[in-house]
Amino acid sequence: MIRLGLLLLVLPILVLLGVYFWELGDVRACQLEGGYWNYLEGPRYDTPQPFVSWLQRRRCW
Repeated sequence: MIRLGLLLLVLPILVLLGVYFWELGDVRACQLEGGYWNYLEGPRYDTPQPFVSWLQRRRCW
C-alpha cells in the first residue's frame, strides 16, 4: 500500500517534468539555430514571438 502511495505521489511530478523538459529541448534547439519559438503553434520563426506560459497553453479544464 505504501509503494502505491509513493508511486501516485512521484509519478505525476515526473510526467510533468518530462513534458516540460521535452518542450524546453525543442525551444533551445530552435534558439541555437538562430530562430524564435512560437509557444502557441510550436514551429520556428524568424521574428520574435510573445511568451505564453505553460499553464495558459496546456489548460485541461
